[in-house]
Formats: sequence, C-alpha cells, structure tokens
Amino acid sequence: KIHERFQPFLKTILSPECQDREALLLHGDAWLRQDLHHTGEEGFQATCEVRVDDWFNARKRGLLAPFAVGTVDQLLMSVIHVKHSALRALGVAGKVVILDEIHSYDAYTGKLIQLLVERLRNWGCSVVILSATLTNEARARLLGKDASSIQKSEAYPLLSVSDGQQVVYPEIPVDGTTASKQVQFHWSHSLETSLENALEHAQNGECVLWIENTVGEAQRVFQRLKTVAPKEITMGLIHSRFPAFLRQENEGTWVRLYGKDAGKERAGGKILVGTQVLEQSIDIDADYLITRLCPMDMLLQRVGRLWRHRSLDAIRAKTAKCTVEVLNETPFENRESYEKNEELRTLPYPAYVLMRTQEVLEKWQEQRGVIAIPEDIRPMLEATYTEREETGRYAYLKQKMNEKIQDLEQLAKVASGTGRTVQDDTEAATRWGEEETVEVLLFDAYDPSNRRVRLHGQEEFLPIPVPSASREERVRCAQALNLHLIQVRESLAPSYEGFELNDLKHVLYVGHERNRPLRAAFVGAGGRLQNRAKQPIEDSHQRELRYRNDLGYLAEKKEA
Repeated sequence: KIHERFQPFLKTILSPECQDREALLLHGDAWLRQDLHHTGEEGFQATCEVRVDDWFNARKRGLLAPFAVGTVDQLLMSVIHVKHSALRALGVAGKVVILDEIHSYDAYTGKLIQLLVERLRNWGCSVVILSATLTNEARARLLGKDASSIQKSEAYPLLSVSDGQQVVYPEIPVDGTTASKQVQFHWSHSLETSLENALEHAQNGECVLWIENTVGEAQRVFQRLKTVAPKEITMGLIHSRFPAFLRQENEGTWVRLYGKDAGKERAGGKILVGTQVLEQSIDIDADYLITRLCPMDMLLQRVGRLWRHRSLDAIRAKTAKCTVEVLNETPFENRESYEKNEELRTLPYPAYVLMRTQEVLEKWQEQRGVIAIPEDIRPMLEATYTEREETGRYAYLKQKMNEKIQDLEQLAKVASGTGRTVQDDTEAATRWGEEETVEVLLFDAYDPSNRRVRLHGQEEFLPIPVPSASREERVRCAQALNLHLIQVRESLAPSYEGFELNDLKHVLYVGHERNRPLRAAFVGAGGRLQNRAKQPIEDSHQRELRYRNDLGYLAEKKEA
C-alpha cells in the first residue's frame, strides 16, 4: 500500500526525463504482483522492451535500486550473517532509510533493528524512524543514547533528532497536526457480555470492530456472533490463515465498507472480527471497538481505529459514541502465595506487560473515565513500561519476561555475528517465533500424471509446466499457486510425508529433509483436510484440521 502511494510522489518530485521515477517493490512475495513483475535475472541483456530498472529485481540486488519500498527484513539481511550481506549493505549505503511501525517488533527483531540503525549511521545513511507508540527508553536506545540523557516530553507528536556526531537535539513538539478525540473506556470481564454488546451496537446501525490476540480466538468469536446475528448485520473475519488471494479480497471489501471513502456503503450494522493485522495494516474506521487485553502500545494502536476519519462523523449512526471495550475475563492480581508454574494464559504477549497495562487502564478509568487521544498516549506508555521493583507474583512474571528478552537479544547477537557459519537467506531468521511457520496448499484434485491440479474452490484445472519449460511459464504457474498458500504454525500443518510435492519442485520451493516449508492436503467433506491417500489429518494435539471459506484454516477438537 505504501508503494502505491510512493509511486505518484516520485512522479511529482522528479522530472519526466528522470529514469528513476518508479520505485522497486521489495519483499519476499513481490514477484507475485503480475502488474509489477519484471524479468529480473536477465538484466541488461534482455530485450529492449525490458525497463531500465529490471537489473535491480534480482533478489540480492534489490537494495541497489535508487528507490525501493519493502519490508524491514530486506534491510536486516545486511546485518545478519548471510551470503551476500555485504552487497545489501552496499545497496543501502548513503541513502535515506525510513523505518515505519518500529514499535511492533519483538526483542529479537528489535535488537537486530538497533544493530541495523547503528550500522546505517556508519554507512552514511539518514535514518527516519516512525512510530505512533514509542517509549522514552526505546527512543533513546535507537538514538544511541542513555535514556537519562534524553529530554522527557509528553508532547505528541514529537520529533527527536540526532546528528552524525551522536548529538541529540532538544525534542521538538509538532503542534496542530492531530485533532484530539475523547475515547470512552470500559471493561468487560465476560465474553458473553461482549458478544451481546457487539450485537446491540451493530443492530443500532454502528460499525463494530472486534480484535482478538490469536487466530483461534478470532474464529471462535466470529462463529459465536454469526450463529446469533440477524441477517441484516454484515459480518466479516480477517486473519492470516486465509489464502493470499482471499485475504486480499476480504481486506479490500472491508476497507470499502469501513474506509474513509465508504459513503453510503457504511450504512447498516456491521461487525468485523480479526487479529493484529487490523491494528495497523488496514486503513479502517470503527464506531465501537472491542479488544482483548493486549500490551499498551498495541492497545493504543487499536484505539486509533476508532473514529479515525472525522469526515465520516456526519454519516455515523446516531447512537454511535467513540468507545473502546477491553475484554479481560480473568484480571491479574498480585499474590505473595502462588504456584510458579500456573497457567499464564497470555500468549502471544508477556504476562508482565499485560498486567502493567491492566493496572494503568484501571487507574485511568478510575481517575479520568476517558482516554484523550493523542494527549494521553505518551503518559500511558511511560506509566506502563517505566522500570520498577516488584514483589510476589508480579516479580515472578517480570523475571520470566526479562529472561525471555535476554534470550532473544542473545540470539539476535549470534545471528548478526561472524562466529557462525554463513547462512543462506532462505534459512536466516529476521523474526523469531517459538515455532516455525510453513505454508499449505489445499487441493480438490491432484493429477501430476497429466500435469495438472485443481486448487480448492476453483472450477478449472491449473496446468503444471514441464521442468524444461521456459522461466516465464514456470513463474506464471508459481504465481497462481502462491496466491492460494496459507501460512500456519508447523504444529497445525499436515506432514510433508502425507502429501509429497516433488512433482511441483520445479515451480515451488519444497525444501529438503530437514526443512519442509511447503505442505499440502485435500479438502474433503465438511472441509476436513485429508492426506494424499484421502485419510483425515490431525494436528500434533489430535485436533481435526479443517478449512472453511468463512473461517479460514482451523484446528478443532474432535466431537465426542
């Protein structure tokens, strides 16, 4: 989306004669964009119809392009010990580098970004770091300074500047750029109550947004709501376990319904349920927000989806009030006596951060009753993340969090160090997860003897080119297959042995014995996934694996 906005900007600021008026789209799946696809590897030896910038499309040369928009992973490959990292470093040296949404990374990627910023300075870059929710300590760390040496300001927005000599200038408030809004806030300690509230507001004609912390919870909430919601309420679900093409369609539909240009399409009650992807990736505007308790910076990002575009105020439902409802069914409480192995029930976020977030929200509700945006953003962040001594259970939660952070930061140092064997970039980790993720292809028919497959939900067979076919033919086939990939945790995926894909290895990367990033399954009756022998598949927890177009890829407990 940023690439789409950056293109007209370049055409505006550069003369028509300039050959650099188009930015390269630079991320792992950019080649799937047929409207942006170039021959890449052929470079300057290709026909005269190939554009001048085609040479930059080779995977490791992308950062050499004059202008590019992509993911931070491409930059991180210049500091991780991988093949050709020096080429990537050369490509970025001396450029203006803009890093957006910098708050959204965990300790592992955050440490790599800190190392990246340090090296970008050494390579003569101007680095612009953007975040709506960054603490004073995190700002100081990225500026290469101690937090005590940085002026503490509660102004919002705020500009912090450090020059090449590591001199940090007084922070500069940027006034008049963000209109203030008062967000009403209340707790919900019951899922049933929140379900009733969502339906009530939707029946009043409001646009309701519900954000969960995991895909499984989002699927369950959507199922519960869909079961009881009147037909006139439009329902939607967005998360990462849909095929790429369907997720794009869903996001496009809901940006049209909840976006700044919605107009008459916004009328009528609606409920959109989703996961963290709704925090920042999609430009939507809700009348009423229900969110599961999450870390304060992410919660404030979610609140930013409330009444986002004031141009829509005139067409909001008359009952609509700018309100966030925080769902927290089992609130934290400090206890001197507790079981240290008790269920923390807080994945994917540290329990200690959630506890501190709950504490600040309770205080705000008691003292203020509302959250003023943006005035309260910085005070709420600092109150949540400021270092302090703890006792009892909270001390234990803090200890577990700090141990995890230290482990992740150490892993990041190892990844960026030269004391290990150089890795191929297909195996290097720019983000850290407790579990590897893989991609799954779902078929209705698989006929390799006749070199064709029918992807789930498609009427036509997709022809598979022979291994000796031209690169263009193989790329077109790979593009079609990739649009149907679903990313899941490995424990939720079918085994590779149950559905081997050696017939497709000339168009898709199927890995090797130690690493199988691509899996497959048939979709049988009731959406039940099956292996190549048409036998039902279970995950590592003996749950049934299914796929439904309305829910996506899911794991369900067996029926008794």
